[in-house]
Amino acid sequence: MSRPRRASGLWKWLPVVAVLAIFFIGYLSQGQSAGVAPAPKVVPPAPKVVAPAPAAPAGPPPSATFDVDSVDLGTVPVGQVVSYTFRIGNAGPGPLVIQGAWSKVLEGC
Repeated sequence: MSRPRRASGLWKWLPVVAVLAIFFIGYLSQGQSAGVAPAPKVVPPAPKVVAPAPAAPAGPPPSATFDVDSVDLGTVPVGQVVSYTFRIGNAGPGPLVIQGAWSKVLEGC
């Protein structure tokens, strides 16, 4: 009759590690559901109160005019800076005030 071979190396400790892992996971899951204070509620900041926009001045309205309707700068490689200067005029009788100027970039047109 032959003797059974003994487990060696990692295989000998695998059942012990598995049982300890199960107990550890069970302990962690109990700590999260019982006896631990709930996380504090996050309260969003109060909205900022913004003053209403000033009313349009009384009087004749301005009328903006531009020397061109659109600009074609051709093919521009990535990273290259391009610019174009255009003239803005006021064809209306009232004062023209420009606030927060912006431009629209169209790719592939």
